[in-house]
Amino acid sequence: QATSQVGDIQIRNSGTVGGNIAHGDPVADLTAPAFALDAELIIRGEDGQETMSIDGFILGPLITMIPENSVIVGVRFSIPPKHAKSTYLKYFHPATGYPVVGVAAVAGVDESGKIDYIRIGITGVGEVAYRASTVEEKLLGTEPTFESIQRAAQHAAEDGDMGSDLFASAEYRENLAKVYVERALTKVLLG
Repeated sequence: QATSQVGDIQIRNSGTVGGNIAHGDPVADLTAPAFALDAELIIRGEDGQETMSIDGFILGPLITMIPENSVIVGVRFSIPPKHAKSTYLKYFHPATGYPVVGVAAVAGVDESGKIDYIRIGITGVGEVAYRASTVEEKLLGTEPTFESIQRAAQHAAEDGDMGSDLFASAEYRENLAKVYVERALTKVLLG
């Protein structure tokens, strides 16, 4: 779902998942699923190959931990349990198509009806994408209901810093993060 929303067809046909992440763009679509799926980046440089977690890789707008003269040669994602569902929802900027907010959610409910797996990645709202760990903590081990999802989604902005520009204020972006986290979780947990 996320890769189908990156740029236009020319970009999708010539770009790479690693390149989208390595760019460190605050509005990159693929950083949200990278956070939701605990991505590991395989980086090759002059001194050989190393693996880095997505967590802490993006330092700021267009600034990453990738060493000079290095390139991402692979991206590994954690495989969610078979019973988990996933989605990527995006509020498009009307002029650019970039996400004003993009939310990747992966969640599963066990046989007892409790949420036993949940990961949420958010992009577009600030200078760096992030994982909405507070929302995850609020829901893990609970029975999914519309009310519990709605309450937990109110914490969607707590793990990231909201940005502001001519199109959207920080308050607007915070609200969008909450709304889109609620929509994504409703889709994967109740849909």
